[in-house]
This record gives sequence, C-alpha cells and structure tokens, in this order.
Amino acid sequence: MATQLIMIEQGSGAGVASGKNVGKLVVGNLFPSTTADGMNAVACDWSGNVYIADIATNAIYKTTDGGDISLFAGLPNNDGFVNGTGTAARFNNPKGIACDKSGNVYVADTGNNRIRKIDPNGKVTTIAGGFSSPLDVAVAPNGDIIVADTGNHRIYRVRAGGQTLLVAGSTIGNASGNNGNVKIKGSAAKFNTPSSVTVDNSGNIYVADTGNYQIKIIHPDGWVKIFAGSTVGNVNGIASVAKFTSPTRVKVSRSGFLYIIDVVSTYNRIKRIDPNGNVSTFGNMVKNELAYGLAVSPADKIYVVTSASGSEGHESSSSSSSSDSESVSSVSSASSASSMTQSSGSSASSVSSASSNNSASSASSVSSASSNNSASSASSVSSASSVSSKSSSSSMTQSSGSSSSSESPGARP
Repeated sequence: MATQLIMIEQGSGAGVASGKNVGKLVVGNLFPSTTADGMNAVACDWSGNVYIADIATNAIYKTTDGGDISLFAGLPNNDGFVNGTGTAARFNNPKGIACDKSGNVYVADTGNNRIRKIDPNGKVTTIAGGFSSPLDVAVAPNGDIIVADTGNHRIYRVRAGGQTLLVAGSTIGNASGNNGNVKIKGSAAKFNTPSSVTVDNSGNIYVADTGNYQIKIIHPDGWVKIFAGSTVGNVNGIASVAKFTSPTRVKVSRSGFLYIIDVVSTYNRIKRIDPNGNVSTFGNMVKNELAYGLAVSPADKIYVVTSASGSEGHESSSSSSSSDSESVSSVSSASSASSMTQSSGSSASSVSSASSNNSASSASSVSSASSNNSASSASSVSSASSVSSKSSSSSMTQSSGSSSSSESPGARP
C-alpha cells in the first residue's frame, strides 16, 4: 500500500465541540510514483508548509495545504550519507522530522544514526551523530533539538554547535517518579524503546515510551514521571488509569493538547490528552489502514500519515468524554501506482518492523533491518545502515533536561 497525508482542521482551536472538523486528503495517489510513496513522518513550519520524511525514496518533501508537493532535499531512490544542497544530499531511512521558527528542518536520519539539519535553502548539514536508530526529533522553545535515541533507550538534547547532552535514560527498563524522597532524573530514569518526542511551550518533554505503553514527561529540572498510561490495553479516562497498546508518536499542540498514535493489530487509534490529563480517542483508522506520522501545526491543524488502503475512509472517533466530538471524516484514496508497500500488521502487544514503513517497536522485540526498519529490540539493537553508532565527535555531557541545569561528563554507549 502507498501512503497518504490527511489534514484534520479543528476550527477555532483544539478540543472545541463546534467548528470545522474535516479529514482532508493533502497528498495521496495523484503524485508521481517517484515521490512521497512511503511517507513516514511529517512536520509543520510556522508559515503553513508541511514537510514529509519519505523512507521509500529516502528524500524529504515539502507540500502546502493545497497538496502541491516538491522535492526539498535528497535524491529519490538514492540512499546514503552525503551533506549538500537539494538533490546533492543523501539520507538513509529518515523516520523523524521537526521544524523550528526560523524555517530550519531537522531530520532523524535513522539509518545513518545521525541528526541532520536542512536550512530554508535546502542545504543539508549534520549536527549530531553516534545514536542508535533515532526515530524522532523535536525542537525546544530555546532552540535545542531533542532526540529520541530509540535503540539506546535514551533521550538526548543537541545544542547549537553540536554539543550533545543526555537528558534521561540508560539501559532498557521502566523507572520514573521517585526513589524514596529522590526525584528520578538523568541516567536513573529508564525507558523501553522510546519512539517519539515532543516539547511544549514550557519546555516539558513528552516521550512515547512504546515498550512500556506509557507517555512520560521530563520536566525542565530533569524529573521524569509517567504522564499517562499504565499497563497494556485500550482504556480512556484520567491519565492515571488510561491504557495504551503501543504508543509510537506523540505531538503537542500550542494549546496544550497531546496527540498520540496508538498502534493496534489491524488499525491504529489516534488518542488525545487534554490539558487536564483526560485521555480520549480522537480518531480510528479503518481496518488494515495504519497511521505512521503525526504533526500539529502552529494553527492547530492535525496532520496524519496513513497507509492508503484502497477506497475506504476513516471511521468516526469514539470517546469516553462527552465534550470530545471531533471525528476524522471519510477520505477516499486509491492505491498509488508505485511498487513500494507498507505493512499493516502488528500484534496487540508489539509492532513488527519487518516491512518498509513501520515506525514502532514492541515491548519484546523490534529489529532494524536495512530494508527500512526503525526501532530496536527490547534486548538488542541492530543498525539500519553500515554507519557506526559509536559516539560522534561532538562533546558529550549529561544534562538534567534544562539548559540552566548543572552538567557532568557523560558518554554515549
């Protein structure tokens, strides 16, 4: 199956019961087969443009609300690791993308284990490396780049100049909250295959801790806590009792709502957490249609990359909250003519990354084979390219999660 980009416009702000709720096909089956046929991640800039990381062609695309799509960086169907401008650049399995207020685009170049920067003119540089299958990036209010170092079960912060700081995480596990009277921070915290990150206006970092079925929050002082989720399941309600099956993407809106892709066996749910911590179902994909990428624009438009599963559309959302009236309306899309396909299968407790476009990992195993797999196993990680995931030349120190916090020497595994 090919992929499509859906926009959900919510009128005068996220969470309103009135206003326009339209699932609009932005990019689907009408583009040439050489472009955006394996869309995996999406991000929005402050000018209304949308950027797509495409793993089938190993390129980055730029599109508008009207669906006009253009190649931004990379050469379709040519992977590799090359800095340069426009088509001179090369990527390998790019699976995460984010934008800053200056129009720069940041890419989690998963197969190259590096973070790349694309300036507004399309010039590609490398700002940090030494990761293991990084699946996502986000931009903090102060301009720092937050990295989900999925294979190493860690969250990093990259500052201007490439200085890389450990925010939280160490070996695989599940540790947060308090240890006695001591807040769990830095390397004392543990994640299990963190697949996505996002940062709110106050500098709080939210992590889709996929293997632990939780959304975690890292406060500016570095304190790591469970924000929502407990054990595996599908339960809406207050954050402390809510359950997720396999949260693979998390993005925050300017108005404080969190949106999450929760992977299920034959379809995906999009969950939403309001500022009061209530979890509800924002939308359901139809059977055999999976969601891969998720973004929230500064105007609170929701963009979702889904598999294009023929002529079926989206089911209306169901919600445990009476005020949650949004739905994803029907969108028709035919399969692309391209031969690239996306897997739509994942187990209730795990997501297999054996196909060309799965972005999550299970609590027990995910491999990162060179075909396009994105995550790591809960017990081992194999790189998606020949690029070594040893520490880069950038300096490594440990941060408590805040730019003003004290730092001590640290090392990348």
